[in-house]
Amino acid sequence: MKSLTRLKSIVLESEKNKRLMESVGAADYLSTIISNVNSGITSSSRDEALYILYHIKLSPSGLKTLGKTCGFVDALTRVMQSASSHEARMYSVMLLKSMFEVADVGF
Repeated sequence: MKSLTRLKSIVLESEKNKRLMESVGAADYLSTIISNVNSGITSSSRDEALYILYHIKLSPSGLKTLGKTCGFVDALTRVMQSASSHEARMYSVMLLKSMFEVADVGF
């Protein structure tokens, strides 16, 4: 949880930090925390990871990559269904919305 608290403070510090966090792969780390249900990660850690990931404000390419991450959309759906925190549900919905807005639709 300490690492998430530190990441949160870095992300909220400036727009430059948000871009740097995306470039060093913070989204991958955070999506792993959100997706790993059975690994002993607490719901508060998952909620914090969602908060940080949303506030990074990923680029369209970052959102597309996140959408292709195995199991991530399912993880966000699980959060929407079962999270006790209203904020966690809200960030899940907003991340999904952002991901779908930039997704390549193959119709």
